[in-house]
Amino acid sequence: MNNSSVALACRNISGIIRCRKPGPGSFPPEIQDLLKLDSNLKPIFTGLTFSCIAIALLGNMLIILTILRDKRIRGMAHIFLLNIAVSDILYSVVNLAGAILSHAMTPQALKANNCLIHKPLVTARFVCYAASVFSIATLSVERWYAICQPFAAARKTVQKKKLKILIFAVIWILSFAVAFPLALCETGHEKVHAIVLASTLLVLPSLIILFANGMIILSIKNADIFEVSEHGNEGRRKRDSLLKLLVAIIISFIVFWLPYNVLYLYLQFASRPPLVTVIKLGIISRAVTVTSYFHPALNAFLYYGFCKDFRRGLRDLIRKSGICL
Repeated sequence: MNNSSVALACRNISGIIRCRKPGPGSFPPEIQDLLKLDSNLKPIFTGLTFSCIAIALLGNMLIILTILRDKRIRGMAHIFLLNIAVSDILYSVVNLAGAILSHAMTPQALKANNCLIHKPLVTARFVCYAASVFSIATLSVERWYAICQPFAAARKTVQKKKLKILIFAVIWILSFAVAFPLALCETGHEKVHAIVLASTLLVLPSLIILFANGMIILSIKNADIFEVSEHGNEGRRKRDSLLKLLVAIIISFIVFWLPYNVLYLYLQFASRPPLVTVIKLGIISRAVTVTSYFHPALNAFLYYGFCKDFRRGLRDLIRKSGICL
């Protein structure tokens, strides 16, 4: 039998490919070296996974408490940042459950419980991911509207409270709607849905984000728009810090999520690969999945690093809790 065509017992749960290791001497040296590399990298990936999840849970919980406790940071833009923090916490909880189950259960057990465990976890991951994507895209549009259409934005102030609730609800409803087909067992339309996911969660949001931020940059270069859009140095400082934070979030989102999305699409359309490729894909899958965990963990540092209002809110939160710095 040609060992290069033998498939391992593999299962993908919570975005990570897990493979049952064959016995020593069962495969050629190249494959055994890859399996050894995978075994050596596993504790590193595991440590990074749980570290990122812990940091993401703590950091985003602080973000939520800061926004809820400080009335000075409850503008429309901050509501979208709050939504991103909520989705990051839920995403981290799902990742924690998936990581624990991936290490506690065998590939055979995971395969037997595909519809009970694997499908719901993957669906939950994509719901949270979609909520983050839609929030970032909507935040980009909101910043463009506030900066490039300042007078129109000012007239909408009275309606903002209802608008915040409506947009918050619409984002999550759309997120559930887009990801729901993933929860269904073998529909025969997985490739079609993969294209839909790529269009709604990658291509379309990217175009919206690029357009909105491109318009902001053009406005900055072309006019004295800031002199009429904000009042005084304090307003200009807040606007600039939010804009820098938005750009930082977008860049980190692309850097940490694009590899995962590319691999997901590849796995949906790739033909059955030889064993060497399967093992390599398993290692790559672990790496890009851990990379995606960095995004929610990094967000808290971005919020506090780029936005003075968040730093001030955090200091007030710590002071009121009775902790001395």
